[in-house]
Amino acid sequence: MLPATTGHSAELGSSVPIYTPHAVSVSLPTWKDNVDYELGLERVHSKLSTGYPRFFIHLDIQKLAEICRAAHALSPQERCMLFPSEKAANLCRKFVADRALKQAIAEAGLEKRCRLVRFEASSSKPSSPVTTRPEPPLRIFVLFVPDEKIFGLARTFWQHTGLGISSRFAERALRLMGSFPVREAPRAPHSQSLNDLPSPPNSPAVAPRRYNVKQSPKFPLPAPPIPTGLETDENTSTYVEERYGRNLPIQHVQGAKLALRRRIADILVETAPSDGSSSPPAANLKRSERGAGQLTESDIYLYPTGMSSIFYAHQLAMSLQVRLHPDQPIGKSICFGFPYTDTLKIIEKWGPGAHFFGHGESDDLQALAQLLEQNQAQGIPPIAALFCEFPSNPLLKSPDLVRLRQLADQYGFLVVIDETIGNFLNVEVLPYADILVSSLTKVFSGDSNVMGGT
Repeated sequence: MLPATTGHSAELGSSVPIYTPHAVSVSLPTWKDNVDYELGLERVHSKLSTGYPRFFIHLDIQKLAEICRAAHALSPQERCMLFPSEKAANLCRKFVADRALKQAIAEAGLEKRCRLVRFEASSSKPSSPVTTRPEPPLRIFVLFVPDEKIFGLARTFWQHTGLGISSRFAERALRLMGSFPVREAPRAPHSQSLNDLPSPPNSPAVAPRRYNVKQSPKFPLPAPPIPTGLETDENTSTYVEERYGRNLPIQHVQGAKLALRRRIADILVETAPSDGSSSPPAANLKRSERGAGQLTESDIYLYPTGMSSIFYAHQLAMSLQVRLHPDQPIGKSICFGFPYTDTLKIIEKWGPGAHFFGHGESDDLQALAQLLEQNQAQGIPPIAALFCEFPSNPLLKSPDLVRLRQLADQYGFLVVIDETIGNFLNVEVLPYADILVSSLTKVFSGDSNVMGGT
């Protein structure tokens, strides 16, 4: 795996691109490195300075967790996980208690022994060099668990759901407390200063229409500044982030969210117009009911990661079934086709479990139809939702969405389609879905340093 930048080699365990503080990719240069990483060998894992955020707890998050632990731990054995909301922390606490009981590694009552502490990071300093207003405080919900074994279950929750705090959240909290974030040590001298950076072009670029090459800017775009690895002045960091478009000031958060939701809605409308001008999926196939009118930003929901959007889609499906069938137990969900691993884990570990049709081909479609018919005849609780990927990750197989939609309409379950690999620019699956989920980590920014889901 090679970095996007030039002039530097990406060593084992370094970020890709190199010197990217919030990178979501890590360098594993050789096939042996990849194999040894999967085997968990110390040779590789001891050299990781970063990693995919749900699998590797960012060094800034580790540092912030140690600060919280030093301030609030009741014993040396206690460990902690950090969450941005009380709801996420309580979901983790319940998951840890349930799994520990099922795995016989803790007795009943563990949920009460997992403590939730509210930690606040604040500062009287201005939030930006161009404003005098102090930065708003950050509330961190710290879940303390009794020991390392239970902490392993909390790590599992973190990985599956993507609901932990982000590295940028941790960085901001550290700065508010007057502590520097952790950065990679430079592997080569780098003397570029702010004065050496090219200024942005004066002439505004024409707004691109979805990657239209003809409308791309004709001037060369400036390369992003490369961090030195040293502890830099906070004002300098803010200047670079805001001047070169890496971050908006925190005061613009609601406007940024609205802009993202509108952009996604616009793309989906262009891909699958609500006026029916797109190719109809089939003469006898009804579109899913989504209310009257054209798709708008109010139909788009943002999540911190792609997996958290899948997690909450599953939670929604189960809640809807409780509302529609209050006198029945919640039914299982279906995973159709071989998915990304954490999707199946979410369906299996939350709620009553899953039916897994791993091949996702015609034989599985026939078996699925038989299962649905038998469940209905025997009075078994109806299926809550069917989850599939289009195409699948990593096998790139595409299920028969027309047939799945027909079965969903016949037996009354939701169809949740993850189109991350194709993404909503390139695949038209909205007519077949009740819920679309997608990892924005793979689509937005272009710098491989943001997380998001929808």
